[in-house]
Parts: sequence; structure tokens; C-alpha cells
Amino acid sequence: MTKSTSNLLRVLLLEDNPDDVDLAKLELRKLDREFTVKDVETRSEFEQQLVEFAPDIILADHSLPGYSGQAALEHVRATAPHIPFVFVSGTMGEEVAIESLKQGAVDYVLKTRLRRLGPAVEGALREAEALAETRQTRTELRRAQRLLQAVIDHSPVLISVRSAEGRLLLANHPFHDRFGASAAATESVAQDPVLPPAVLTEVREHDAAVRAQGLPVVREHTWSFAEGRRTYLSVGFPLDGIVDDADAVCSIDMDISDRKHSDERLSAQAAVLDQASDAIYVTAVDQRLVYCNRAAEVISGRKSTEILGKTIPEVFPEISSSQLAEVQEQTQQQGKWRGEVRVRNRQQELLWIEMSATLVRDAKGALNGHILICTDVTEKQALAEQFLRVQRLENLGMLAAGIAHDLNNVLSPIGMVATLLESRLTAERDRHFLKILEQSTNRGAGLVRQILSFAQGVS
Repeated sequence: MTKSTSNLLRVLLLEDNPDDVDLAKLELRKLDREFTVKDVETRSEFEQQLVEFAPDIILADHSLPGYSGQAALEHVRATAPHIPFVFVSGTMGEEVAIESLKQGAVDYVLKTRLRRLGPAVEGALREAEALAETRQTRTELRRAQRLLQAVIDHSPVLISVRSAEGRLLLANHPFHDRFGASAAATESVAQDPVLPPAVLTEVREHDAAVRAQGLPVVREHTWSFAEGRRTYLSVGFPLDGIVDDADAVCSIDMDISDRKHSDERLSAQAAVLDQASDAIYVTAVDQRLVYCNRAAEVISGRKSTEILGKTIPEVFPEISSSQLAEVQEQTQQQGKWRGEVRVRNRQQELLWIEMSATLVRDAKGALNGHILICTDVTEKQALAEQFLRVQRLENLGMLAAGIAHDLNNVLSPIGMVATLLESRLTAERDRHFLKILEQSTNRGAGLVRQILSFAQGVS
């Protein structure tokens, strides 16, 4: 059969007897598949067709003039080991057959029992397919292992897998670089690193905790190295069912020394800011508060958890969005803003706040947000108002004293004239009017004395 199809079975037959070739083809017709046979007799033909014909299976006589099936098997194992090889011979003894199987033949069929050829071919093909799948699986596994190793080797964190006995099963390059060991091989660790005693003790305790709990365990370790102490955040988790060692533990160690030092510096700075009497608020670019000190909590009457994430108008509704927009516009143009605003705290107490706003920019000059420094000037404002009231009263006292003085200047001559007229007027009616004049003058003088008494009390 010569039908060309992707499912066409290509059979390379090494046989020098034409009758045996025909018998083999007759048996192959019993297969439930289409096939084509290329029969050869010599070594040169066999090696040529092995390349050009690209057979799916090879059938070979064990003994041929000038060439042998054994030599053909050795050549196939060396150049095309994936092609199944079946001996078809009439002179092959049992010991030779067993030896050929050991050397790589899939099966052998005696010519006296040629009816086994079809099942032998099917079996050989199935075995070849299984081997091909195994090879493919191994290839993909090796590729996955190389990919995994490449990924973890380029990770900045330390990654390691240890057995229950502490043997290193897998580690990435940063792990080996950190602990001064030779680099890991692609598929296995070349050399277990020698961990410092203090590190080894903590690692074993961490692994034991992971195995005991059967869950991921997160711990922080501080280890000493030649360049100084470094702090690592270690996450250990069990690998039960993932690797052959049921008690294996994977550990991922991240160097957080720099971040920890930064956090400590920020904590120290925050502690200093918490001692400030002025309230300090920091907003992000989206105007939401990202920091406030303790004084800010006191002024607003709210805890930081109730402040952070909100906007200024949400904390102080008395500051409208339009007012805040004006502040932001002036800050954007001039780099700062300063003014006074009236707000109410959570207890609805009215406060006067002196507020200054400045821009916060990163190292590249991009806007990061704003810093608002708020001073409670409510008491100062009250003292100022009290001072103004006192000043107004002093001014009023001075005015009253002036008026009293002027009135006294007016009333004094009138009283003096009334006294002089009293001895000269004899008519009863005139003396009555004079008495009225004296009484009015005395009342005016009394009013003057009261005004002077008020003025003196104010002063």
C-alpha cells in the first residue's frame, strides 16, 4: 500500500529473502491501519533509508550476508533510538533473543511463528508511543525545571527547600550568594551551604514550626554577616504532596533591613511630630489625608483611624470645597498659603484655626500632596476680643469724662447766676421760676457726677 497519509505506517524491512518479504507484508495486512514497506538487503541501503524513508518501525532479520540485524540494531540505537526495532528471524535462539532485548530491541518474532508479527508490531508501536510520551514529559519537566530555576535565580529574595534532615533540596543563586556556597545546578543543588550556627538554629526552629502546624509560618529574623546585621522576613510553608520528601519545607526570605530602618526612622519622626503642639495633616495628590499627628486628633476630636482616608471638608465641614480650592490654587501659584478659618470639632465646639499650607514634591519635582499646619488660636482670639472690649470701654470712659466736663462748664455759670438772682427777685412768680431753674441745675450737676463716677470706674 502506498497511500500517503499522516496515519500511514512506514515499515523499514531489512530482509534478503523475497519470499520472507512477501510473507511479512501479508501479515502486516492484518493490521488495522494502512502501511507502506521499504525493504532493503544491504547495510548501505538500510542506513540510507533510515534517513530518507524515516520509518515508524524497523523489522530486521538477524542474519544476512555481509550485514547482520545486530549491527543494524546498534546503528539504530546510536542514530535513531526512538524508532522501535523488532527482529524477524528463523535462526535466532532464545539466548540471542534475550540478549537482543537487553541491547534495545523491542521484540522478536520467529519466522516459523510469523502470525505474531502483527501483534508484535502493534505492541512495539504502543511501547514507542509510551516512550515518546515519557520523553516528551521528561523534556517538558526539564524545561519547567529550567524555567523555575531561572525565575527563582533572578528573584531578589532567598528561596530554599529543605528536607526533614536539613538537606538542601533546592536553592536559588541569591541564597547561595548570601551564605557563601557554590551555585546550584540546574536540576539539583551542587553543594549545601554552610549556614552560620545562629542562622541554622533559627532556620531549624522555623522549619519545625511549619511541620508542626502544617501551615505557612511567618517570622522575622535578624542575622549577622560580615557587612553587619540584616533583618529578613521569612515565610515558610510545607510542601507535602509536592515533592517526594513529605516533610520538605520551602522558605522565602526577604531582606527588609532597609525598609525596617526606614520604618524606624519614620516612627521616630512621627514620635517627634506627636510632641508638636500644632496639628499637622498631610494629604496625597487626591486630597485624601494620609498622615496626622496627635495634636491633629485633639483639634478635630477624632482618632487618626477616623481621619486618614478622608478629605479636609469631611473632617471639618465648615471648610467648604470652594474654600479649599482657593487654598490649593494659591498654594499652587505661590507655593504656600496662610490664613484663619473657623471650624467645629466633633464635640461641636467652635474653634479658630490658623492654617498654613505648603506643597509636597518628590525628588523629581512632581506634586505628592500638601502639608497643612494648624494652630488652635481660639484662646488668643478670645483674648483679642476681650482686649477690644476693654479698649472700647476705655474710649467710652474718656468720652463720658469729656461730656461731663463740658456739661459742668455749662451748668456752673447757670448755678452761679441763679444764686445771684435769688436776692434780687421779689415777685413770687419770678422766685418760683428761679427755684425751678435751681432744681434743674442741681439735677444736671447730679448727672454730671454720675457720668464722672462711670468714667472713673472704667478707667
